[in-house]
Amino acid sequence: MVSCDKGDFVIAIVGAGPYGLSALERICANLPDYSVDRKVQVHLIDPYLGCGGKIWREDQPDQLWMNSLAGSVSLFVDESLECAGPVRKGPTLSQWAASNSRSLSVDKGLDSLLGASSGYRWASRSLMGDYMRWFLGFVIENAPDNLHVNTHERKVIDVCPSSEKPGTLDEVWLEGESLPIKCHRVILAQGNPSPLLTDEQSHLADLLPAGGGTYTPPGPATLSAAAAVGPGEPTLVQGMGLTFFDYLQLFTKERGGVFRHGADGKMSYEPSGREPYLFVGSGRGVPYRPVLWPLGKSRLSKCTVPHYVSSKRIREFYQHPKDPAELEGFRKGIHGDLEHAYYAELISSDPGRCSISWGRFSQLFLSAAPGSPLQEELVRETITKEEDRLDLESMGAPLKGVSFQCIPELQKWMRRYIAHGTNQMLSENFSCYQALVTSVHRFYAEFARLSNSEQEMENLDFFRGVQGWLRSILQFLNGGAPWPRQKELIALSRSGVVTFLGAGTRLVQPSLRAIECTSATLPQASIDITHVIDARIAQHSVSRSTDALRIGLYGRGEISSVARRSKSKKSKNPGVEAIRVTKFGELIRSDGSVSRTRFAIGVGTSYRIVTPGLPMAHANSDFLLMTDRIARRLLDSLGIGRRSPSGLKGSVASGEVTERDGGGGFEEGIS
Repeated sequence: MVSCDKGDFVIAIVGAGPYGLSALERICANLPDYSVDRKVQVHLIDPYLGCGGKIWREDQPDQLWMNSLAGSVSLFVDESLECAGPVRKGPTLSQWAASNSRSLSVDKGLDSLLGASSGYRWASRSLMGDYMRWFLGFVIENAPDNLHVNTHERKVIDVCPSSEKPGTLDEVWLEGESLPIKCHRVILAQGNPSPLLTDEQSHLADLLPAGGGTYTPPGPATLSAAAAVGPGEPTLVQGMGLTFFDYLQLFTKERGGVFRHGADGKMSYEPSGREPYLFVGSGRGVPYRPVLWPLGKSRLSKCTVPHYVSSKRIREFYQHPKDPAELEGFRKGIHGDLEHAYYAELISSDPGRCSISWGRFSQLFLSAAPGSPLQEELVRETITKEEDRLDLESMGAPLKGVSFQCIPELQKWMRRYIAHGTNQMLSENFSCYQALVTSVHRFYAEFARLSNSEQEMENLDFFRGVQGWLRSILQFLNGGAPWPRQKELIALSRSGVVTFLGAGTRLVQPSLRAIECTSATLPQASIDITHVIDARIAQHSVSRSTDALRIGLYGRGEISSVARRSKSKKSKNPGVEAIRVTKFGELIRSDGSVSRTRFAIGVGTSYRIVTPGLPMAHANSDFLLMTDRIARRLLDSLGIGRRSPSGLKGSVASGEVTERDGGGGFEEGIS
C-alpha cells in the first residue's frame, strides 16, 4: 500500500478504461490552473491495468476489431473541444500506429486499398489496448511536478466513509489488501459490470449442461466462451450485433478457416473443419447496416433544417404538459422532418429518381401536414422506384410479418439483403441515408441535451419513447459491423457454417434434456441445439449488479439508479438502469442528496453521451467534454483557488503553447 503525507490531496480513479484514463489526463492538464500548495496523489485502480483493460486486453486475437476508424479515435483534447480546460494535443490511434510502425489490422480486402496504418482502417482492440497503455505512460511522464500517479492492479471491493472525517474522506478497499487507501475524492469509471442472470438465463445455464451443452450470457466475446463449443456442435447465437461478429471471428479465422477473394470479386470461405454449426437469430432477424466508411463513393449534396419541429418547439414540449393529440402531432412532425431530409438528398443527388424537380417536391411536401395522405400520395406518385420510398416504421424490421417455407429460401433472401445494404453503403446511392442519419442524430442530440439539463421534464414517457426510437434508427443505419465483416458473413452463409433463422427466435424444451429452436420467420423449422450464446449487449444495471463495489454502495443508499429504458409490458427481463449523477458527475444518493466526494463517469450513468463509444478527434467530443468538466469540478470541490490568468493551451508532445482564458466559477465553459 502506498503511503502518502497527511497534507496530500488524494484522488482514486476506479477503472482504467478510456473514461478513467481520460479523467486522469484531464486532472493532470487542469491542475496547473489551480493554486495548489501541496502534493496531489492519484491512485489509478483496475485489475486489468497491466494488460490493457478488460475490453482491450493485449492477449485477445487481432481479428477482433473496434467499430471506430483508427484515424478518428484519440484520447487527447484538440482545439475543436469547447471545454474550460486546456488543450493538450496528441496523436490519434492511426498516427500513433504509424509512428511506431504498427499495423492497425490484417485484412486482404483492406490491404489492397489502404496502407497498414491508414486512418481509414479499423484497428484491432488489442492494438487500442497498446495505445491506451502508451497514453497512460505519456500522461504520467508529463504530469505536473506536484502530482504523482500510483497504479494498482487490484479490484476495488468497497468505498466507504472514513471514521476519521466522514463526509470529507473515503476509504477505498482493494481486494487482497488489509488497509484501505484514504481518499478525498473518488471517481467511479468501471464501465458496465455484469448484471445478475434473469430467470430465463438461469434456467438455460442449469438446463444446457445436462445435455452436454453450455450457456454463455451477454457480454464481450471471449476465447474461453468460444472454447466451450466444439467442432460441428449446433449452436444458437442470439443477437446479430457487434458481439455476434466477434464470435464469428473466434469460430472461423481463429480456428484456421480462410476467407478467399475470387477473380469475380466474390468472397468464399474455406472451412478448417473445426467450426461449429452456427444458427443465428435476433429480434429484427437482420444485422444492423454497416458503419459508414468515409471512402465510400457517396457525398452529401444537400443540407436541410427542420421545418416542423425546431429546437424551440422541442424545449416547449419538454417543459410544458401536452395532450395526446399534440404529442402525436409532435411525433409526426419529427417523422416529416426526417423524410424531408432524406428526399432532399435523394432527389438532389440524382434527379432521375423523382418525376418532378426537388424545388417542386419540397414545396408540395411541406405544404401538407406531416404524415398526411397528401404527403403519402406525393411520394407514391413522384418517387420513381418503390425501393427509394422511405418507410421509417418498417425500415428497421424488414422481416416483420414475413415467413419462409424452408430454410434455403431464407438464406438466399438474407444474403441478398446483407449484400444490398453493404454495396449500397459503398456506392454513390447512399447519400440519402447519410442525410437521414445526420438528421436523426441532430434530433437525438437535442433530446440528450435536454435530458442532461436537469430541468423538470413533462411528458416523460413520451420523450423516452421518441428518444429510444431515434436511437434505434441510428443503431440500425450506422451501428453495424464494418463492411468487410458483412461480406465475410455472406461467405459463411454460403459455406453452411452460418444458418440464419430470422426474427422471433425462441427456445422450446420438448423433453427433459433436449432444446430446440424455432422462429417466427421459419414457422415450420425446428433445430436441435446444444449450446446457446447470448451475443446481445449486457444491460446496464445498478440494483442487479454482480460487482461487489456497486452492491455495497447501492445497499447503503450511497448510489441510486434511474431507469434508462423502462421494462416493456411484454418483456420478462428487467429494464435498463443507470447510476444517477449530476451533470458534473457527482453521485446522487438514494435520499436525493448529492455527494461532494464521489463521482461517476461513463455510459452507465444517467448523463447521456450523444455519441457513445470512444472519443472522436476534431469533433468536439462530448466524451472529452464530460471528462474535462468532471475533472474541473473535482478540483474545484477541493477548495483550492484558480490561478489568474488561467491555464495554457497547446501540445505537450510538441511544446506548443498559447494563452487561453478558462477561469471563472463552476458554470463557466459548461454546456
